Formats: sequence, C-alpha cells, structure tokens
Amino acid sequence: MNLIENFKSRLSKLAQQFHASSEDDEGDYPSDSELIILEYCEQMGYKADHIPAEFTLYDPDDPEDIYHENLSWHINELSLMHDDVFELDWFYSHLFWPDIFKTPEDFRSMNESFRSEYGL
Repeated sequence: MNLIENFKSRLSKLAQQFHASSEDDEGDYPSDSELIILEYCEQMGYKADHIPAEFTLYDPDDPEDIYHENLSWHINELSLMHDDVFELDWFYSHLFWPDIFKTPEDFRSMNESFRSEYGL
C-alpha cells in the first residue's frame, strides 16, 4: 500500500466511526482526520506559504485556542498547492459530508473562494 492509500485507509476508519456515532457523540473525528492530513503533509515536507498571522499554527500557551481554524486553513492552503493534498482533503471531506461536497470541482472552488476571502 503506498503512502497516500495508507492515509486514505486511516481517514476511512475515522469516517466509519463518525457515521456510526450519534449526533451527541460525534467526538473529534473531523479534527483527528485533519491531523492525519497534516501528518501526511509533514511527511511530504509540505509547508504553506502566505498564511496570515491570525492563522499561525497552534500555540499551546495561547488562551484563545483557534486551533481548528488554523489547521483547516493550513490544509486548505496546502490542498491548493499540492494535488496529492487536495486528493486527501477531498477524500476526507466527501467521506464525512457527502451531501455537502459532491464533486472535487465544487470542493476546489470552495477552497479557492475561502482563500480569496483573505486576499491570497
């Protein structure tokens, strides 16, 4: 199994747990999935450029924990820079929310819109 397939397998397992959970007990499966994607990016040596200061990665000493937003922004930026990251990000998003993210093209368009909101 190649690297990206290994990460897809891990994402699939989390998605199964997410969909099997009740709405009251959805846990941190989406955040855990984003950490899996970030782990892939780190293994590949990918870093996002041009991230606004308010989206710097998590600082454990910061009482204003905007960790999830930071992580989502970082993955969004990397998915627009690297096709393999986009593939993982799309795979994850479609697994978790198939009714919202129907096609890769729509998902890419949403990512690009998000990016343009910040003038990048």
